[in-house]
Amino acid sequence: MNVKVIAIIATGLLLSMVSCRQKQVPSGSAVPYVARILGTPSSGEYTNLMAADGSNVSGAIAIIGSPLACIRLSEKFLTGDDFDNIDGRTAPDGLPDFAGETFISYIDGANAPYEGYVSSNNTLMLREIAVRNFLHALDTLASGSIFPDEERTPKPRAKMIVFASPLMKEYASQDIDTLLHVSGRDIPVVWAEEDPGAPEDSLGTAASSVAARCYKIMRQRNSFTHNIAWPKAEGFVSMPVYGLATECYAEGGYFSEDFKYSRINNNKIDTYTFIRYSDEYMSEDFLHTIRTKALKTYREYVQD
Repeated sequence: MNVKVIAIIATGLLLSMVSCRQKQVPSGSAVPYVARILGTPSSGEYTNLMAADGSNVSGAIAIIGSPLACIRLSEKFLTGDDFDNIDGRTAPDGLPDFAGETFISYIDGANAPYEGYVSSNNTLMLREIAVRNFLHALDTLASGSIFPDEERTPKPRAKMIVFASPLMKEYASQDIDTLLHVSGRDIPVVWAEEDPGAPEDSLGTAASSVAARCYKIMRQRNSFTHNIAWPKAEGFVSMPVYGLATECYAEGGYFSEDFKYSRINNNKIDTYTFIRYSDEYMSEDFLHTIRTKALKTYREYVQD
């Protein structure tokens, strides 16, 4: 083998080693879980992240947050008509602004309300939850049930992600920014400035603000599907996984308050997962609200 051929092979091996090298996270820029993901190229989280593509117009728009915030945003996305779909002017045109799009709500009932992490001085866990939920939205598979060995089911990958909690923005935006910057992924993220699920926001001001920002970003990126169809919605619900200690659970299958807010961050044991929406996982108060205030979303969730 001549010297030139050897040099070419060596160069190829070097480039391969560089591409698989652990990505370094600047000190203090993110929670330890982010550093673990980016430092472990063989992990499922890393593979999932690197496969994400915000330019794929056929992807879904993910909504992540508390149950009420998710359904209020979903209903706004499904029914809103504030813009002209031809030229983007602020003028209703008789068509939904997000015609042809698919919205997937990641209804985080297992971890919400998020204020508990602040009052418990455990914002590191809150930040990690934001990252974990972000990765769930990017995945193309969801858990089939709370049992770890259950076969996973396919779902659309997100092309845009909406965090419906101002607390997530306050505490976790830097973690998501670091994850995207270091990995080189281009996934647009929209953060709610106000809580769409707050009781005082009954007129939907926060939801309208988020929807308007999403619409403008999607026009700038030309990331609409341009399908002639009504917008669609799907729902996934966070639930504690099976197999934790008995004291970790409360009545109804959710976390006990003590366990939920005292969980240790960067633990390699997953404590919750997202499974497809079912009424059986939701409280009576939530069911009353979604059936009366977000009926279009509810019908989309249960149509199958």
